[in-house]
Amino acid sequence: MKTLYLILAVAAIASQIPHAYWSIDRYNKVNPLWLGKLQNVLFCGIISVGIFAFAYDGKHLYALGGAVVEILINLYYYSNQFKQMQDPFKKHWLAYFLGVLLPLTIYVFSYHYAVSA
Repeated sequence: MKTLYLILAVAAIASQIPHAYWSIDRYNKVNPLWLGKLQNVLFCGIISVGIFAFAYDGKHLYALGGAVVEILINLYYYSNQFKQMQDPFKKHWLAYFLGVLLPLTIYVFSYHYAVSA
């Protein structure tokens, strides 16, 4: 079961990184372009992998704090995707729900990986 939690945590991290990447890339002005892209990937990975590491190490408040940061990033991402619509939350509530759920799954799967036998 421990391996399954690890696979699920890695999959959740891989799913989260594109949301954060898009949000951060909007503000990255680092030149050359390849260096800015590398910085985006590393930064996004640091947040998600940090959640995993803190949960694994038993620092649950830090892990939850990282999940909150990623939730805010996801809410920004979806708010920008649907900003031209009237009442986007009502029309796309599932996207917002997944924006909260995905970072929490990183925490939950990482936690269970840490405590499983």
